[in-house]
Amino acid sequence: MNTTNIPIEIIKAIIYLIALDDLQLSPGSGGVGHHKWEDWMWTQEDSEFVTSIRNIMEQFLEPYQNKKNITIVQCAQVKQAVK
Repeated sequence: MNTTNIPIEIIKAIIYLIALDDLQLSPGSGGVGHHKWEDWMWTQEDSEFVTSIRNIMEQFLEPYQNKKNITIVQCAQVKQAVK
């Protein structure tokens, strides 16, 4: 039986976004200075958007995993970023 009231989906979403950002910023097939996001035909704005969402979400991973207090405003911010 799960004893936490924190949705596991939120934790999975945060971890997924962190991994996606790491992957899209990793080296691409075009040599030095080329990133995977370019291989995927993303724009630089697309890449920056994913990184900005990661930066918002990453700060909440540890509190969610360790069941620390998170305010209603912070929960709303996380849910909006996931959407």
